[in-house]
Amino acid sequence: MINYELAARILSGEATADERSQHIHWLNESAANVQLWEELRMAWQLGTDATRYQEVDVQQGWQKVRDAIEPKVIVAPRLFRPVQFAAASVILLMMVAALIWLMMPERILLPESFAVSSDVQQEVVLSDGTVVFLNHGTNLMCVQPFTSDERLVQFSGEAFFDVKGADNWPFVIDMGDLTVHVRGTSFNIRSYNEAGVAYIDVSSGLVEIRQKHNAQEVLQLEAGMGAVYHKSSGLLTGVKANPNALAWKTRDIKFYNTPLSEVLETLERVYDVELSVNDTTILNERLGAHFSQNTFTYILNVVCMTFDLTYTEDNGALILARKKKGE
Repeated sequence: MINYELAARILSGEATADERSQHIHWLNESAANVQLWEELRMAWQLGTDATRYQEVDVQQGWQKVRDAIEPKVIVAPRLFRPVQFAAASVILLMMVAALIWLMMPERILLPESFAVSSDVQQEVVLSDGTVVFLNHGTNLMCVQPFTSDERLVQFSGEAFFDVKGADNWPFVIDMGDLTVHVRGTSFNIRSYNEAGVAYIDVSSGLVEIRQKHNAQEVLQLEAGMGAVYHKSSGLLTGVKANPNALAWKTRDIKFYNTPLSEVLETLERVYDVELSVNDTTILNERLGAHFSQNTFTYILNVVCMTFDLTYTEDNGALILARKKKGE
């Protein structure tokens, strides 16, 4: 159940740091909470933009709202605390915004921006039926519903796309220097703005990748294939798909004689941790293992026991080291 008093303070920009932290904790409890908050946020935004629609008869709208309240109950008047008033305003704003939206003779298509904070994963269903599962710190921006000859989205971060098939309606992802063109397929993209490398791994269907400075050359990827793009050099290379590309979403991790350097990199990405070693020879060790729905602590302990390692924490980072004799 959403706390409307807290919602009002956050939407109005009056929430304290503790209240914002409480709100993030509530979002993390379930995907339903994230969806409810997105609907509330969009209703708030729609309400603030409502003044631009001159066709709406506000008095008629309020009369419909009043007529819809049954039965009519007379209660003794009482004073509202400021926060209670703000909460009530949120509810009324949602009602009025929805009413205005339904009463508009021609609904104007407004750009909608989907963003996920670094603490939340979120599933988004676009107007064409495409499902996008967004990882931490990801931004997906597009106009909803799609109205042009192509379904264009702008993207940074990491996400798994399950694109609804449409032969004459291409789905295009703008990643800055790269564009990804598909019609109906599923694939994972990892391309954070601060990272120097972008990765694309295809699960099904066909994906076409184009570089903006050389759009004539197209790299085609089928299921089981991937691509690595080095942003500084502009080098785009086709590779075998990473078997752990979706581990951040599925928590299913497989290592086949994998160098520990790659093992640690995978754990960092999946569990949002920072790992390093005090001896680079540790990175040459190789691991074969399958983890499914295990905690990070469990996997770290397995790695340490396998290679006779220990670890310490330093400013939030975990440093792995070989055990000394006698330890």
